[in-house]
Amino acid sequence: MKNFKTSDLSVAAFLMTLDFPLLKTEGNGRRVAFHFPSTAAEAAPGYLRGEKVSARAFSASVRDLKSLIHSQQRSGNRMNMEYENKQSDYSSAG
Repeated sequence: MKNFKTSDLSVAAFLMTLDFPLLKTEGNGRRVAFHFPSTAAEAAPGYLRGEKVSARAFSASVRDLKSLIHSQQRSGNRMNMEYENKQSDYSSAG
């Protein structure tokens, strides 16, 4: 099964807030692709429809994704890494 991939940070954060695990990131210049399980493709349009999620969890997901991107850029590594989803830390907070 093929992964669902998005380069939209907000959609990626939305999916993480819905407890979809971020499987990996893939960099190409200044763009980053976030890979999720294929089942996330059905939930992704919910972001554009304005489906409600916990603001605290969404904000934490955005922060985590930005931190992940910046840490990879600072280390000089080409971004293509596995990511351990920390969403469970935030799902109980929201």
